[in-house]
Amino acid sequence: MTNDEKLDLLLDKVTGIEKDMIDVKTDMVSVKADIVDIRTDLSNVKTDMVNVKADIVDVKADLRRLHRDDILILDEVERVHAILDKHRSDKTAHTA
Repeated sequence: MTNDEKLDLLLDKVTGIEKDMIDVKTDMVSVKADIVDIRTDLSNVKTDMVNVKADIVDVKADLRRLHRDDILILDEVERVHAILDKHRSDKTAHTA
């Protein structure tokens, strides 16, 4: 193999490597854009999680209020039921 042939072979390999480097650089730009998108998505997920945590706190407070209201309603039902039982057992009520 002559020196010119060797030089042409090396030049072809260098040209191939340069093309590969251009492809790698293009891929890196794409990867960087993907990373930016992922960071944005992650930030949105974090914001959503903060909102979900706040919603959970609100739901817990609502459940406590509902439970308290439920107890008050049941107490009132029991009170009225006792009044009605007392009235039913009173044979002198509503007699003419």
